This record gives sequence, structure tokens and C-alpha cells, in this order.
Amino acid sequence: METRIIELYSAGEAADLKKKRIVWNAVSFLVLAITLSVCAVFCASAYRTETFEKLPYAIAASIAGSFVYLTLRIFVVSDIKAASDHVDAILKGEAETVTGRFTLTKERLFIKKGVAMTKVGVSGQERISSLQIYDKKKKLFDAEKAVSVKVVFGFITAYEVEA
Repeated sequence: METRIIELYSAGEAADLKKKRIVWNAVSFLVLAITLSVCAVFCASAYRTETFEKLPYAIAASIAGSFVYLTLRIFVVSDIKAASDHVDAILKGEAETVTGRFTLTKERLFIKKGVAMTKVGVSGQERISSLQIYDKKKKLFDAEKAVSVKVVFGFITAYEVEA
């Protein structure tokens, strides 16, 4: 029987994540620059007229812009950075082959400043009882058809199926 290997990670993916990170960094800093500009205009207007009618607008713009900036940095840029670092580590790591039967579990792990992962049970192996798969890759992994997997740092990076 012939087998084929299905790779879950690629160098192109690492480059795409780096570009995506640069774009979202630029977007977040653009939001910050616009926020500062709007606040400066409102403050200058309030200073010129010596009435502080525009000051609440400056405060509201500052709060709204800061909220958008922090949301982008915390929930978008940091996730992309974690994914990029993960892919880089996987591509540079030493791979080993694990054979056996594999089952995706419902158990998920979250690492602070890291990626979310799902545990994969391994049977037929004495020294390994479970591995991990990056959550964004688990839809690509067909546990029922996998004969063996390539593993880097406990993460499944590729799997072999019988064709």
C-alpha cells in the first residue's frame, strides 16, 4: 500500500503570519495616531476659545481610541505574534515520528502568550500517551486515517495516511 504525508505547517505560512502581524501593528498605531490627532484638535479648540466645551469630546475620543487600540493589541496582534512564534519554533524544531492510533480529544489547553491546543490521544505507544495539535490545524488532521505522525515539541506537524 502506498502512503502519503500531509504537512500541516509551511514556510509560506510563517511569512504570511509575519506580514499579517506587520499590517495589524500598523493598523493599531494608525488608530493611536488618529486618536491623538483628534484629541489635540479638541484640546487646541478648547484652549483657543477659553471655553471648555470641547474638552468632553477630547476625553471621549481619547477613551474610545484607546479602547480600540488596546483591543487590537491584546486580542489581534498578540494572537498573531503567538501563532507566528509557534510556527517558527515548529519549523525550526527537530521532528520525530510516532506511530499508533490517534484520537482527537475534547480537552483543550491554553497557554498564556502562546497558542491554544487540543490534546490528541495515542494508543499503541508505550512511552507517549498524548500529543497536542494547534487548534487552527485540527480541522486539517484526520485522526482516523493517520498511520503515523511527525511531532516537534509534542505538536503534530504532519501525518501519514495510507492511500
